[in-house]
Amino acid sequence: MVTRSSLNIWLLLLGFNFLPTAALNAQQKQVTIRLTFLSPINSSTKIDPAVLKFNKEFAFSFTLDDGLDDAYTLAFPLLKGGYCEVDKQTYPGLFFTDGCGTKIPFTAGISWFTVNSAGLDIHNGTPGYLTYAQVNLMYQAGWDFYNHSYSHTTSTQPVDFIWQLQSNHEVFKSKTGIDFRYCVPPSGDTRYIEPAFTFGYISCITSDYAYSNSGNGADVTLPVSLPKPVFWRNHINSSDDNLASLRNQITAWVSTTGPDKQKWWNEFTHRVTYTNPGGSLEFPVFKGYMEYLESEYGYHGRDNGWFANTAEIVDYMLVRDKIKTSVQTSGNLMEIRIDYSEVPANLRYYDVSLILGTTADIASATILTSGKVTFAKKTNHSLVNIDLPDSQFSGIAETMPVTVFPLSVYPNPASRHIRISYPDMAPDVKVKLMKIDGTFCVAPPVTRTSGQLEMDLSGADYSAGTYILTVQDRTAGSHSARFILIR
Repeated sequence: MVTRSSLNIWLLLLGFNFLPTAALNAQQKQVTIRLTFLSPINSSTKIDPAVLKFNKEFAFSFTLDDGLDDAYTLAFPLLKGGYCEVDKQTYPGLFFTDGCGTKIPFTAGISWFTVNSAGLDIHNGTPGYLTYAQVNLMYQAGWDFYNHSYSHTTSTQPVDFIWQLQSNHEVFKSKTGIDFRYCVPPSGDTRYIEPAFTFGYISCITSDYAYSNSGNGADVTLPVSLPKPVFWRNHINSSDDNLASLRNQITAWVSTTGPDKQKWWNEFTHRVTYTNPGGSLEFPVFKGYMEYLESEYGYHGRDNGWFANTAEIVDYMLVRDKIKTSVQTSGNLMEIRIDYSEVPANLRYYDVSLILGTTADIASATILTSGKVTFAKKTNHSLVNIDLPDSQFSGIAETMPVTVFPLSVYPNPASRHIRISYPDMAPDVKVKLMKIDGTFCVAPPVTRTSGQLEMDLSGADYSAGTYILTVQDRTAGSHSARFILIR
């Protein structure tokens, strides 16, 4: 079992500085908004965060699993707008508004794993998969990415879930500069959930029906269930769904939402393709579905839906639940101070929408730090949206020092014997051996020779391939090294 203390050591030794559970420190925890009204404002004006961003009646999110390339070549231009090389169409984009007149494009998320069964990175030009350059373009456009394990391992054999998550996180961060913050267990394998929270992720998203709100969407009028929120998502694919059934399903579901009963509906598929969809959606069905959502509930319809990736929606609810607001008024001036000191420090989105209990005319709105403010008068309230830069509070959480634990395995590649060494090896060590797909092997006995460990891998149980060797040392903690066994 991986304990919190052993995990901290593991992350320390790997130079991994991601501390998701920390809160913002006192050096920078407030944002101040200054509103100027056309007439003096009542000092008792009530201010509350909106249940959903932009005060929408429902939220809708969509995820494409496995890092497949049609997320970029087809889904991305459809939602964002632009030329599509696949079907030679120029798409206008799909939009909703911020409730104050600004159009915002639909976004989605990607669940990402890195290597195939041979341990090779499938995102370095493998046909059919996203590249790291495409990842950065999508991320900059507001899409987000989730940890789907390193090698999509879900076998019934023992799996090192922490290693799967950590390896995927580390490689993705090194290639893109982006931290995963959410876990989507591969194939809905709920065994990943506890390790993901131990690892420090914000939330897990699963298609397993054992979790609350399964089949009905999440009731977002309730606070997020901390410290381990798990949200359900609905799998749609062309084997079970067509455009008519998808429209009917979402229409019936939206009818259960409203101004005082906001909900979130979360869906996913694998591919959106013109051919061989398998457990995925044909692109014409996906296209028709997204266009229907926009025409009914987006910019060209009632504009009562918020169409964003999963991370943005959950981040918003965490901010909504944890901020504290205070107000000062003087004549026609109002200053709203938003205290973020209890908000987690690893969010990407710190935006918040505020509902002001007044219909007095606002002449101007200014944020005293970076960011922007939009506002609009409604029937019985005013809406104020605070749009902060992504990672507004990044770097505020305390970081752990980096300790290097040099472990060497040689020869590498090896055909039979390997030797393991590192400085100041303690007399009492444990060695674990794992295949690149994350499944454990029974490690053969080790012998100690001149301050080194020697292991014989000539047995029939050890086939050719890539292995991960982990040494656990009570003095220096744990560290891993990769080696190749040849026959």
